[in-house]
Amino acid sequence: MSWKQPAFHGVVALGIIGALYGAYFLVVSPHTGTRTRMRNDRQATPPTEPVTNQRPATRLPTNEPVALQTPEQVIADSARLDRLRQAHLRLLTDIAAGDPDGDRLIAFLRDHAIYSVLVGGGVTHMVVSRAQAHEDSLLQGMGDPHGFELTEATTEERRRNGLTVLSALAYDPNRNELFLPPLGTFDRMLVAALLAHELTHAYDYAYRVEEPSSFTSDDWQRGELRAYRIEFRLLDRALHGRLVQAVDHAISLFGSHLPQPPSSCFGPNDMEPWITHEFDNLLATPTNREEQTLRYTIWLLAMNDRLVERQNAGEAGHIACLRYVMRFNGTFQDTP
Repeated sequence: MSWKQPAFHGVVALGIIGALYGAYFLVVSPHTGTRTRMRNDRQATPPTEPVTNQRPATRLPTNEPVALQTPEQVIADSARLDRLRQAHLRLLTDIAAGDPDGDRLIAFLRDHAIYSVLVGGGVTHMVVSRAQAHEDSLLQGMGDPHGFELTEATTEERRRNGLTVLSALAYDPNRNELFLPPLGTFDRMLVAALLAHELTHAYDYAYRVEEPSSFTSDDWQRGELRAYRIEFRLLDRALHGRLVQAVDHAISLFGSHLPQPPSSCFGPNDMEPWITHEFDNLLATPTNREEQTLRYTIWLLAMNDRLVERQNAGEAGHIACLRYVMRFNGTFQDTP
């Protein structure tokens, strides 16, 4: 059948079509039209009032047909997604366990992630157990008030589904969906740190820690800065302090030629081979250009973070450098 594009209301996994196959429910979420984010009466932690907030979908129009999966496909997907959930939990636990923010994100992933697969046209199928469907009221039109969708897909697969792709790992607040590349695409430790980064955004959205209206909003900038700080800290801890050492040594190589006003921040042009070489031994050799680009961005932002700390420039300085780098990376255009 062809999927029409009605407006629909729900949270993460409110299905327009639900099918029961043995012990599992198949929930179809089209992510089309206008979504209304709804909350039930369970109080959030941190405390928050029930909120209804309309957000436009980011999916591009498509007439690609979408069909319900067979029972065999549902069972196979359920087993695969359960293995994927356990793999992601191990991945995050290895890098984050014992860190206060890390423990919070591990619990958030374990308790609130609803795994799904893209099936065409931006539509996702979510396979959940009867117990989970009952607990979260997924088929009763409400869903987990802190739940979010997690989908493993390549950047190419996301583009084929009409989705806007800014990064291999990304949290889309309009869909309340976190996208990860297939395991093995990038270095394991790198993916773990980036997963913590994106989970921070999903957590902030779920608990209304931030409510960014655009990439240039103060909330977005503070949320992005918070996510990067957690990412850097966990990665440095996993590397036994070697990330901070590499950053400090890379900055020292500039001597007296540190960035000057008006930006006072390192930019992409500063990432010459003699600088990036300082980070080459931190992780396994990248196997693709996409990972190399991700790494350069992380090293650059980490250098700026350390530089701003040394200059005692405070949050304003951190955000200014973040905006400076993101503008070069094309995340958003700077505004007057």
